[in-house]
Amino acid sequence: MNPKTETQARARGLLFQGLSRSGRSNQRVRAGLLPGHALDPDLCGRPRGPLMRQRRSQRGQELVELGITTVLFMIVALGVLMFGHAFMVVNMVTHAARDGARLAASWADRGACQQINNDTQIKQAVNDRIATVTAARFTVNVGQNPPVTSSSPPCANPGSTPTVTVNVNGCVPYLFNILGFSSAGCSGGFKVNRNVTFDDELRATFGG
Repeated sequence: MNPKTETQARARGLLFQGLSRSGRSNQRVRAGLLPGHALDPDLCGRPRGPLMRQRRSQRGQELVELGITTVLFMIVALGVLMFGHAFMVVNMVTHAARDGARLAASWADRGACQQINNDTQIKQAVNDRIATVTAARFTVNVGQNPPVTSSSPPCANPGSTPTVTVNVNGCVPYLFNILGFSSAGCSGGFKVNRNVTFDDELRATFGG
C-alpha cells in the first residue's frame, strides 16, 4: 500500500474513533450517566435527581410558610373584628343614653310636682336602640336632680338648673372571644357605665 494512502487511512480511522467517542460521551451526559452530571429534563425527558429533591423541599417550606401566614392573618382579622364590634357597641350605648336623656328631659307624662311617671318606656327606648348592634341587655336608670321629694303641692324648689340623668350600665360581649378575655366581672366581655345629663326642660324653676 502506498505510504501516503496508508497515512490517510489511519487519519480517517482516528477521526472516526474520536467522533464515536464524542457521540457516546454526549449520550452519557444526556442520560446522566457520567459522574457529576444530573439528569436533565430538557434533554432526556426525565427530572433531575438532586434538583427534584430541592424542589420538593422548597414546596414543603412554602406550604409551612403559607400555613403560618394564614394563621397569623386569621388571628389579626378576628382581633380587628372583635375589638371593632366592641367599640361599635360602646359607641351605640353612649348614643342610646344620650337619646334617652333627651327623651326624659321632654317627657310629658309627669306628676303634680313634675316628677317623671312611667319611665319604663324611656328605658325600653334606650334598650331598643342598643339592640340594633347587640343582643346583650343593659340596665337603664332615669333620675332627676334634685330629686322630687313630694308628689303633690306644695312642691320643693328644684333650684335654677334642674336636670335629668340617664345611666346605662352592663357588659359588652366580645364577638369572637377566642382568647377568653373578661374584665370587671363580665365573662367574655367588659363593663360599660355611661351617664348622660340634660336640662329638665319641663320642670318649673319655682314651685316645681
